[in-house]
Order: sequence, then C-alpha cells, then structure tokens
Amino acid sequence: MKITKIEIIDLNIPFNHPFKIALAVMNSAHNIIVRVHDSDGLIGVGEGVPSRFVTGEDADNGFESAKLYAQLLIGKNPLEIDTRLRELEQYMLKNPAIRCAYDLALYDLLAKHAELPLYALLGGEKASLVLQPHHRH
Repeated sequence: MKITKIEIIDLNIPFNHPFKIALAVMNSAHNIIVRVHDSDGLIGVGEGVPSRFVTGEDADNGFESAKLYAQLLIGKNPLEIDTRLRELEQYMLKNPAIRCAYDLALYDLLAKHAELPLYALLGGEKASLVLQPHHRH
C-alpha cells in the first residue's frame, strides 16, 4: 500500500465578527486541509491551523510547507505513521500545525482501514455533549 495523491486545501472562512483574544484579533479561520489518498482508494483527512502567534507559522508558509511534505510522502506506506511523521519532522523542523494536519490525516486513514471510528481505534469511548443554554444576567 502507498500514498498515491495528496490534496492540499487552503481554507479561509471569514468570521461575522472579529474574534479577540489576548494575543490577537482574528477576522477569519484560516486552516490548511490535507487529504491523503492511498492505493486502496481510501482518503484520510486532516486539518492544521497555522497561527503566527501560537506556532510561528502563517497560512501562506503553511500551504507551501504542506506541498513540500506531500512530495516527501508520495509513494510511501501511509500506515507506517510514526515513520512518516518522523520523516516530516526531520525534513523540516518547523511547521507543527501542518505536521499536525498530516498526523490527523494518516490516523484518519488508519481508522478507515480498520473500519472503526478514530476515537474507537485510539481506545476512546463515544460520548454525547450536552450544551446548556447560557443566560445573560
């Protein structure tokens, strides 16, 4: 089995209102999506959020890094996850958010091969999230 193709998607979703935190004001969610295709016809999907004030990355550099990482991974076994991630880190130490996108995509692909949801593959349990209404006083 091998990686046959990697799609890289630059996804920039504008917010209706600016999102303010101590380190920055964000006007959009700018994420990089990677879709790793394998020779069995399955696709693993991962997402990274390059943020200059958190990881030192930005979306433009992240997108270019994702393309370089893709060239490194094509033709290799996607299920040898530790080896693939080590190769990415050795190739280019920076870009943790983009490496995270690949990490997620490779694990997603592994879960699809195992025909399990990823949380179950990793030993987690299905849980329900119950949101309580928030009342302003």
